[in-house]
Amino acid sequence: MGGDGRRQDDYIGSNAGGTDVLTPQSSSNVSVGYLNIGQQRIQTGSAQLGHFDILFVCASYEPRAIAITKCSQISADKAYVFRFEPLSSDNNRAFHAEILRTFASEVAKDVRIVVLPPSVSTVRVQEALRSVLAEIAADETKPVSVAIDISTMPKSYFSQIIAAGIGLGVFHRVTVFYSETDYSGGGVSDGFQFTEGSWKSIQVPFLEGEIRAGAPRHSIVSVGADVASLERFVRRYEPDSMTLLVPVPGASEAIDKKVREDTSAMKRRFGSTKLVELPAFDVRATLGHLQSVIRSYAPSHEVGMFCLGTKPHALAMGLIAILDSSIPLVCRVPERYRERSDAANGWAWLYKIFDSSNPRSVELEFDAASGA
Repeated sequence: MGGDGRRQDDYIGSNAGGTDVLTPQSSSNVSVGYLNIGQQRIQTGSAQLGHFDILFVCASYEPRAIAITKCSQISADKAYVFRFEPLSSDNNRAFHAEILRTFASEVAKDVRIVVLPPSVSTVRVQEALRSVLAEIAADETKPVSVAIDISTMPKSYFSQIIAAGIGLGVFHRVTVFYSETDYSGGGVSDGFQFTEGSWKSIQVPFLEGEIRAGAPRHSIVSVGADVASLERFVRRYEPDSMTLLVPVPGASEAIDKKVREDTSAMKRRFGSTKLVELPAFDVRATLGHLQSVIRSYAPSHEVGMFCLGTKPHALAMGLIAILDSSIPLVCRVPERYRERSDAANGWAWLYKIFDSSNPRSVELEFDAASGA
């Protein structure tokens, strides 16, 4: 449930004010292309993730960075602990990194600490992640199962890891852990601002897509609480039409109210814009709608996907971009992040991605069926 106690998976919406409201109606997995995706909402303390070949965790100033350590059962052959260098003060990064290092040493046989450049130093971080992925590809003799905690990992970086791993055939199974945030203790005095300063857009490595010169542009944009960045996006890219994925219901009713007001105002100002409300943490529903929009526009438009909103929505966009090499995924990187201290609320989501085209997946499926 969100910070105000609502259950995301039980939400039932209705069409209102020209806005489409899409809600999950089933807990079953969905297949999109050769990927099979499941999702589950769990209490963090009772989460049993299982065993993996590789575990990725990421330290941050946010307390959510260590939420995964509360899981009751998880193990791995190898763990990577990422830690970004701070731009200024450390602000608990080292403290959280040490907690994650201790946790990793308890659940994994081999622990590797990776100190990354500041998270806003995009090119340098991307190169560092390429080195990590190359190391994994060189070390492993067969495709691996992976768990990755994206709770405090920037969207462009976890998208790069997952896209490279699946796209290059290195990962055959990926379990994504995402901790919810408790915003109930604060109001909207800061407007739920999560970034500061100017921002730049970056294409995600392995998900660059294609340019169709001369075609009208349709942008699919996942929006968040900071809708002002959307206005800057529109001025920069000048799309001919847009679909805005609105993360409602989200982490709190206060955020929902602000996002609805701001996106409605954007639609009035720019026109040629369709608003679609999708639960903030629902990857399955987001996948379904992305497919629908792309089917409608791709034959005649240059379609691009832009992550300005929630990490689960970004995850869904990344999976679509893996499957369709013509659709680019673009994320934004701010000049700096506003270092908030919002805590985890005790609930998390697991998104399980299974690559049915990977030979390792076929082999394991055969072994399971035969009782081997």
